Amino acid sequence: MFKNISFINVAKSISKLIKNTNNPSEIFLAKVGLKELCDVYYRNGLKIEKICREKIAIKLLADLPDILAKFDEVEYSSGGITVNGVFISWQNLGVLKDCSDIIDVGGNIYGVANNEVVIEVPFNGSLYRFKLPHILAGIGEIKQVFINNVYGCLDYTDKRVLDVGGFIGDTAVFFVASGAKEVHSFEPNPMIFEFLKTNILLNNVESKVFAHCMGLGVGARKEKLLITDSFTETRLQSYVNSKYEKKIVNRAHVRVGDVFRFLDEYKIDIIKLDCEGCEYEILRGIVETGYIQSLEGVVAELHSVWSRAQKQFLADISKFGLDVNIIAKNNEELLIKITPKT
Repeated sequence: MFKNISFINVAKSISKLIKNTNNPSEIFLAKVGLKELCDVYYRNGLKIEKICREKIAIKLLADLPDILAKFDEVEYSSGGITVNGVFISWQNLGVLKDCSDIIDVGGNIYGVANNEVVIEVPFNGSLYRFKLPHILAGIGEIKQVFINNVYGCLDYTDKRVLDVGGFIGDTAVFFVASGAKEVHSFEPNPMIFEFLKTNILLNNVESKVFAHCMGLGVGARKEKLLITDSFTETRLQSYVNSKYEKKIVNRAHVRVGDVFRFLDEYKIDIIKLDCEGCEYEILRGIVETGYIQSLEGVVAELHSVWSRAQKQFLADISKFGLDVNIIAKNNEELLIKITPKT
């Protein structure tokens, strides 16, 4: 997730929080760590239990009454809040901001069976629909792709796209909505892969998007896939660090295909990489072999797999005479565009 924060906006949020709550001083003490978790009491009667200073921003607390007014149905409970049939615990309240932003552009969010969620989002005059395994699994990505338009830095018209890290199908659908004639989407997580296939059908793009349940790398192999507690984030064993290791709840043996085989077989024009570490392996492969010169461009999200990974990679490829542009960044990820120099 890529964010911009200004001092003026923080000051406005503090002022609004003071106006909207009955215990602002207690909240501020909790947020800066001088007090244990506390409840938030709003002047309109709403109560939030045990705020978590790491996950709930001052701005969200200040805006919460306005955000909740945007939903058709709102129910409160001791453990959280249910909006349009979607339960959100107090500790995960930050996701409400993404929900609000989607509603602001004419989209919608609602719960369905088995705690699954459907997100509707407009783009280029059409409404696209995505089924998610739960509220935390994909709404931020949908906002990033369709509202923030972070992948809009290349022209996909009549292009063939290799989508590495297909996830729930958000980028694959986006590429087709942006004019791509063919997308090959690779997702190694077998649970998430089912949602990728579902969302391809939901958006009627099955004639242009082809889903592959495998990872990609330089050279074919089998490898362990490590899956976190929310199963929204998965990594191949090769790219797991100690921080990630603590969140793992499941493992699966998956196939990793040779990226060069599929680049040639499908006559790919553009590559998108968001694969939790394998982007470095693939990027080094196509850069060092010169294959990137045959592509129109690559958009890649660089993850902090190890210390200084992003800076080291950018330094290493600087000698290859490519145009490298930073599209968005935060403390954890760096989204870049790489194109051959013309």
